[in-house]
Amino acid sequence: MRDRLTRIATLVALAALASGSWVGCSDSVDPTLGLDVPFSLYGYLDPTADRQGIRVVPIAESINADSVSIDAAVSSTDLETGETLRWRDSLVTFADSSIGHVFVADFTPRPGSTIQVDAQRSDGAVSTATVSVPSISEPVVGQEMIVGGDIGYPVQITGAPRIVRSAFSITVGGHPDDPPGTFRRIEIPIRNEPQRVADGTWVVDVPFVSAIRRQLERLGLLGTGLGIVSAEHSFFVADEGWDLPSLDPDALAEPGTFSNVDAGLGFVGSGYTTTVQWLPSSAAARAAGFPVSTDAAEALVLNEIRFNNPITNEAGWVEFYNPTQADISLRGYSLTNDASRPRLQPFVGDVVVPARGYYVHPLDFEYSASQQRPELALYGRAEDLVLNTPLLPLLPDEGDGGYTYGSYPDGRSRIVRRTIGLEERIYDIYRGPLTPTPNAPNEFGLDVAYINEVYTEGTQGWVETVTVRAGLDSIRVISEGAPPGALWNVSSKVRPTGANGYGVADEEDPGLVLPQIGDTVQLLVFFDDRRIRQPLVPDGAPPLPIDLDRRFQIRVVDSRRYDGQSAGRSVGYLPQAPDGVWTPDLQPTRGTPNASSRRAL
Repeated sequence: MRDRLTRIATLVALAALASGSWVGCSDSVDPTLGLDVPFSLYGYLDPTADRQGIRVVPIAESINADSVSIDAAVSSTDLETGETLRWRDSLVTFADSSIGHVFVADFTPRPGSTIQVDAQRSDGAVSTATVSVPSISEPVVGQEMIVGGDIGYPVQITGAPRIVRSAFSITVGGHPDDPPGTFRRIEIPIRNEPQRVADGTWVVDVPFVSAIRRQLERLGLLGTGLGIVSAEHSFFVADEGWDLPSLDPDALAEPGTFSNVDAGLGFVGSGYTTTVQWLPSSAAARAAGFPVSTDAAEALVLNEIRFNNPITNEAGWVEFYNPTQADISLRGYSLTNDASRPRLQPFVGDVVVPARGYYVHPLDFEYSASQQRPELALYGRAEDLVLNTPLLPLLPDEGDGGYTYGSYPDGRSRIVRRTIGLEERIYDIYRGPLTPTPNAPNEFGLDVAYINEVYTEGTQGWVETVTVRAGLDSIRVISEGAPPGALWNVSSKVRPTGANGYGVADEEDPGLVLPQIGDTVQLLVFFDDRRIRQPLVPDGAPPLPIDLDRRFQIRVVDSRRYDGQSAGRSVGYLPQAPDGVWTPDLQPTRGTPNASSRRAL
């Protein structure tokens, strides 16, 4: 399992409150020997973590005492539900070689709940902290903006009582110290702090170009050929009571300074880290020093394509998808299905593909079965090739209302290889036949299998599926939580749980991780797509592209986003997939029909 399943989300020094990582406590802190309270408590409760941890220091000892035993029993109580958990002691050696006691418990605090943490000595003396757990929110990135010659992005989060820390970073490839094909994250310091613009709403303006250039120049990486993969901004969201006058652990441990521990010292809060990723425009990336094309349209995706249908007389169209945060103009560009005629169909007027949006353009030409290498291509103003995609010769089966070819989910393309016998075959798991959805998110549109329910609490999470088509070769669940460029380990195979097509992929499998903060899970299926009619190529034409082999389709057939869940609750279809509504706060029902979404029922 990843580190998140074993990490202790606590703080051993108040200087680490914003980062959530282990930092050694100061050796010099002595919280006044003989003070008539039992303990100092340090830590925070994380509603996105599977394991919680709090450091407990006896007041009768100095903070750097290397005692292997402690007279303390720690418990927590959800004041709404009354559920009480006993925490277990662990002896930890910190970065400064001091030894201390960190009490841990495997649970996920409910967002919006109030938790009471008690540390009790054998003589009955108790130190208590009462903590309000914040709701889980996710940031969003606004449209690209130009201010004072700099290109930047506004990042906003709503429903956050306090922001303790925010951080900007980028993921890059081609670092001179890295082998080819690897990626690394670079922290980018920015001077702007999040500003509260309304109750619970915070905004920070990220000076994308100036901040990146300044940091790359400082690291000696500007102009070294780095390629940018993504940008990311994170917030540490804390409860309203997280209002410390200082982050100095020495000062905070002294009596008379800030403490929210009754009959004790220290600080126990609640918070979590939440992030948003985005793809910068080519103009922003180029201005920041990355070697990218000067043509912004290269970021577009030919997301869905339908040619004129001579059988049904339906007009054809192509849907562009813009994954960036900036509008992209196609004024002066042209489309063609014939590489020798780049201006076959020019765009007229100022055609704009909106940021994170779609634009559907009619196609004035038909697919010709005589073409040996059919494709759809976008050419620039100087008749230079900008985008192109091979076109599968899709012809509607009799009685079929027709279908399109494109990406599911939107904008995706990922090549996988599989050996069948002695032959290696190549497939794009995100591209193929679709149900037509012009100017809207793409749909797979074939009843194969569905994600029905997701349960994330603790380390025993699972994804429940419902299989519609019998005889599928294999069904696997993959998550998008892997870092950019990481290889997907799709070993989380769905195992049948009984009748009616139910199956479950368990988080304990090495290939599946279900982050508490939320993620996207996808269903990868090996199947025969009978919508594709063979043979589809004229005599003498080259063989079909390998990903049109109807003998063995490998496709993502369902993709489902889940957000942070309350403890003991799941998210899924109600009623069952695919006819229900994706609903949070369900009663977990592994391998059986989904239950009510209301706690009281």
